[in-house]
Amino acid sequence: MSIVTRSGLLRFLPAVMIALALCAPLAAEESDTAEEAAASPLAGKTWEEITEDFLAASPGQPENVGIAYYNTVTGEYHALRGDRYYYAASVYKLPLNMYYAEQVYRGELDFDDKIYGSRYGDMQKASLLYSSNPESASLQGWLGEGYAAAIRPYLADEGEDYDELRFLRHSFTPRQLIHALRLLYTEPERFPRVLDYLREAEPDNFFRKYETRFPIAHKYGWLSEADITIVNDVGIVWTDEPILLVYMSNNHSGNTETVGRFCELMCDYSQYRHALRLTLEARRTEAGKQRSARWESQMREQTAHIAELLAAASEAEQPPAPADSSFRDTALSCLLAALIAAGLAGGGLYLWKRKR
Repeated sequence: MSIVTRSGLLRFLPAVMIALALCAPLAAEESDTAEEAAASPLAGKTWEEITEDFLAASPGQPENVGIAYYNTVTGEYHALRGDRYYYAASVYKLPLNMYYAEQVYRGELDFDDKIYGSRYGDMQKASLLYSSNPESASLQGWLGEGYAAAIRPYLADEGEDYDELRFLRHSFTPRQLIHALRLLYTEPERFPRVLDYLREAEPDNFFRKYETRFPIAHKYGWLSEADITIVNDVGIVWTDEPILLVYMSNNHSGNTETVGRFCELMCDYSQYRHALRLTLEARRTEAGKQRSARWESQMREQTAHIAELLAAASEAEQPPAPADSSFRDTALSCLLAALIAAGLAGGGLYLWKRKR
């Protein structure tokens, strides 16, 4: 009978330990459709399904509404008719004042400088806080033919197509307005006082009509002529993961109630998604801890078993014959190859599951 020597085991021990580590059993991946989703009425629905159902149940003409949503933390973006141009009404005052505020930031304009005889600081407040048309028209008129080119950087990236004529007519797409809001959110210092006034504007109407859980900065627009009512709003909502929202309408017999409920719904959606992510992250952390604990336990068991083999080999009274040594080495090599192959296969399966 052949005997496994201590030196023979030591020669293969490092490779065996590596193979054992690779072969550690893998925990089952957590399910994204777990019980935490069942607690929310938004469970199992996409953003598109949620918003289309909302608009279908709202008064007016849902096909004439364009909306957009952007999560500033995750980058999640959705839009419904996001590239259609809509008459902005007073929403045009947002990119207009972003242009002037940045001139102040750059030192090319001062709040005390006069535009058509009025301090720009006073005109900015009137335009953004009170949505005054005369001051806003003066600010646009001061730019003359350069108005569209002046506001373009706040609505579109360099080289991105835009319709200059529609800009002149105060028409923008939801996607362009999300672009403006992203700049305002990520670089507020470039636009002094703009967010301050938007936080104060219309505290009980439009996006702020029903939503009271989170701070909101918004620029609304309203136009009512004959049987046509256009109600717009764009803004930043400081949910747990701050979101940017756009609601635009063309020839839509809508109302501020719909706009307010839309904001409320999007806050619910954002909070639901945030809670779901936290739950999944916690599950992944716990699963990782369980995998580590199982791996450590198995390594202790395997180490103890190898120690027993080493002890048995040390107590052997006679060395193995040359033929037995050859057979032993071949057997150990086959075993090692099998262990490494199994370990690599298990590791590959784990990585594949994690990437899904």
